[in-house]
Amino acid sequence: MKWEPPNKEMQLTRPVQIAASQLISGVRRTSRGVDMVRRAALVALAIVACVLIVAAPKPGRAGDADYLANVWVGGSPAINEFLRLDIRPDGTGSLMIQYRGNQPARAYRITATQLELEEHRVEFTVEPAEELAKPIYVKGTALHERLSLEFGSPTGEWRQRVDLGPLAILTAHIEAVSRRAAEMKPAGK
Repeated sequence: MKWEPPNKEMQLTRPVQIAASQLISGVRRTSRGVDMVRRAALVALAIVACVLIVAAPKPGRAGDADYLANVWVGGSPAINEFLRLDIRPDGTGSLMIQYRGNQPARAYRITATQLELEEHRVEFTVEPAEELAKPIYVKGTALHERLSLEFGSPTGEWRQRVDLGPLAILTAHIEAVSRRAAEMKPAGK
C-alpha cells in the first residue's frame, strides 16, 4: 500500500513519504533506523530524568536553613514589646523579650529549632533562662528576611504576634535614614 497525501498542500518530502508508507504497510525499519529511534528515546528519557531530578522536592539539609542562623530583632509596636532572637547554626540560641516597654527584658534559652522548609514553618523549643521568665512557646513563619512569629503562654492564657527582621538589615535602614536626616538639617542648627 502506498501512502498518498489527500491534497497538494500536504505533499511530503520523499524520505517522509517512504517512512509513512513503511509504517502503514508494517515494514520493519532498518537497523540504522532502529538505532536512531533508540538513541532518540534514550535522549528523551535522559531529559525527562534530569527535569524530574531538578524539580523533585529535596530533603532539608543544614545549608538550606543557614539564613535562620542570625540575630533577629523586632516586636509588636502596638503593644510596645521588643524581642531579640539569636539563633546559632545548630538551632540553639537565646531569646530576650522586653514586655510592655517599661519592664526589664526577660531571658530564654532556645534549645532546639524545628524548620519545615517547604511550608516555611518554624517552631522553637524555649526554656526560661531566669527565675522571673515565665514559660512560653514560639512558632510561626520563617522567610529569608522576616520571621512572623506567635509567642504566648503554653496554657493559652495569652498570645502575641510579632515580626522580626535580621539585625544587620535593621541597622542598615537606621543608618540610611539617619544619614539622610543629617543631610536635611539646615546649616547652623
